[in-house]
Amino acid sequence: MYTIVTDDYTEYRRHDDNDIIDRVWGNIWLIDDVVYSDSYGNGMIIHPTDGGTEHVLGLIAGGSVIIANTRPNGARGQQYGSDIKINAALLAMNGGFLSHYWQNSLLDYHNWNDGLGFGIIADGRGGHRNHYRSDEQSGIYTGDDDHRGTVHLWGSIVQFKRGYMNRNFPGPYNVSPGVGYTKDYHYDWNLQLRPPPYFPDLQSNDNSVILKMASYGEAKSHE
Repeated sequence: MYTIVTDDYTEYRRHDDNDIIDRVWGNIWLIDDVVYSDSYGNGMIIHPTDGGTEHVLGLIAGGSVIIANTRPNGARGQQYGSDIKINAALLAMNGGFLSHYWQNSLLDYHNWNDGLGFGIIADGRGGHRNHYRSDEQSGIYTGDDDHRGTVHLWGSIVQFKRGYMNRNFPGPYNVSPGVGYTKDYHYDWNLQLRPPPYFPDLQSNDNSVILKMASYGEAKSHE
């Protein structure tokens, strides 16, 4: 049983102006599958009714939990691999659970200076990653398709704000299939018996509780 925790953020003085203090959020980046050794090949955990598993993983990010734009995770429209499998209880204290959509290989939505509309962000690096290309080389893009597969998650998700997992039409990323993932989420009922150790409360600066981890479970139906 393990829980991995980051700081909320780290502050530093800018090298170009020491009077300016900037910050880097404590994100957790998933670069490939994260699965228990006794899980099935498709990433499904052993449920308690079948004997359960003793493996428990908590991922607590002070910022966000981000599925990185990597070849194993389906970069470039699944040219080298696809999907990601996750066995973990995820907690994004000040952010969300999201895909690395702003680094993409879409033709018209990849660069910060493309004249993009409101709601679109891009770091301009997607055409030069997976595999690496120098800045002197032209980027390679995949048209309207940087769909990376499916997120197969057996665990739980708690996030301060819902993170974007797929950006496409309709929306500011006016393309299809766009960039990101389809969701395949399943609750890990083992967490009812063995929650990750030391999952914290989420508190404001005056120590008032904004979000408290009271229990694990699925939301009741309101049909």
